[in-house]
Amino acid sequence: DPQARCHATLALLPLLEGPDMALALDIALTGALNDLGEIPPYAWPSYVERLAPHLATTAAEDLVEQVGQMADTGRDGAAKAACFAILAPRVSPGNREQVRYLAQLALQDLGPDEQAYARIYIRD
Repeated sequence: DPQARCHATLALLPLLEGPDMALALDIALTGALNDLGEIPPYAWPSYVERLAPHLATTAAEDLVEQVGQMADTGRDGAAKAACFAILAPRVSPGNREQVRYLAQLALQDLGPDEQAYARIYIRD
């Protein structure tokens, strides 16, 4: 079950921090990112929010690309906006404003319920 694996990996991430654990952390993050593709997109924000602090800049930017493939409407569109907002601080400084803009752009065509869902994760 991909969701169960994501939960398990997320629970282990704090234990994998530190200089001696870099390889283990990288393997765990790779697995979590692979599992993310197998769970419903509307569930992504909660996972992305917990993964983001552990992601290197390049991994965050790769995940922005992956999120960009999500639907633009309904709950998936709300998840897309939320994920962009969560990832914006993790990407390189030159890309942050663009990712924040993508979050706002994804929000504009959503209904009130979907916007409310996305705003749970949007903190700026």
